[in-house]
Amino acid sequence: MKKLFLILVLGFVWSGSAYAKLIEFNKCHNVRYASFEEFKNKLNSYEDRIITIDTSANQVTATMIRTQEQADERTKITKELGAGATNKIDQQIYQITTFSAGIVSAQRREKNNGLISETKIFINLEQANYDYQFKIYDGSKIRFESEYSLKCYKNNNNADEGASGSSGTAFFINSKGYLLTNNHVVEGCKLQQVKYNDKDYEAKIIATDKTLDLALMKIEAKPKNYLKFSESSLEKLQKVYVAGYPFGKGLSDDLKISSGIVSSVKGFDDNSNEFQLDAAINPGNSGGPIVDDTGELIGIAVSGLAKDKAEGINFGIKSLSAVAFLKTNNIDPETSIMTFGMNNKKLLQLLEESTVYTYCN
Repeated sequence: MKKLFLILVLGFVWSGSAYAKLIEFNKCHNVRYASFEEFKNKLNSYEDRIITIDTSANQVTATMIRTQEQADERTKITKELGAGATNKIDQQIYQITTFSAGIVSAQRREKNNGLISETKIFINLEQANYDYQFKIYDGSKIRFESEYSLKCYKNNNNADEGASGSSGTAFFINSKGYLLTNNHVVEGCKLQQVKYNDKDYEAKIIATDKTLDLALMKIEAKPKNYLKFSESSLEKLQKVYVAGYPFGKGLSDDLKISSGIVSSVKGFDDNSNEFQLDAAINPGNSGGPIVDDTGELIGIAVSGLAKDKAEGINFGIKSLSAVAFLKTNNIDPETSIMTFGMNNKKLLQLLEESTVYTYCN
């Protein structure tokens, strides 16, 4: 059976997730069975069940593949219930609602004969787990509901999409060559690289934090400049700038900068380690710096809501959370005594000299 693939272009759907990577999830089976083979041998199970995530289309597709025997067995049951024959291949399409910290949430709603069916799914990309919630409503009353969990298999021979593979943004935090980016940008990469001053450097992964979605890297180079951390708390309406490489080098190799304001001091699902901003964040921005008008680091770009569902809702990791991560890994980040704004020319120069393109080779 030809395998289907998951296309994750974290940049987005979520912005925060800013890299393109091919991932395969197949042989998804109910966790009450010890293995996929045990599940496959049960009545009404599948020859294969494949989950495909396409963040560029903001969709999750669940493909169920049956043998002819499995389809015939299920048809016997469905005909007794007054339904039609069972197909060998069924597909269900869900709209992605959020993508943050390696968790994809999606849903679908249908109306039939006055009843509304609602399905929500939550996919853990790291663990290849799939949680499913299904409800049928009659008005506001729930007529039926069920939940179950699936365990999938992830192909270990995944190939990156495009010549450059997974890509994102990183930035220097001191003069010794240390950089910060998102964990999801470097996760699973055997050879992470950084392009700085038109030269490629191999980046050593020093530490990662999956919960915060942060990664600390180091290259053997001394940067022209680096970013200092703000000691101030975030405020709503605060002016912010985001630097990065949305859509990798496919758009251009020039550093892109967007601007906006802090919309909320909390992230998705009341996450106090993150904040919400309306500055544009697209695939490839993941791991990029978010600074204020003094050039101080106030956050790290991480994610955003699907653009067909919301406008200007993006998220950053608070710099104070990054400070705790760095100190835990024996790095003491520098803070700034700057209290007045930079002009555009100086701010641009700072970001150009401290922000880099990073990719998996």
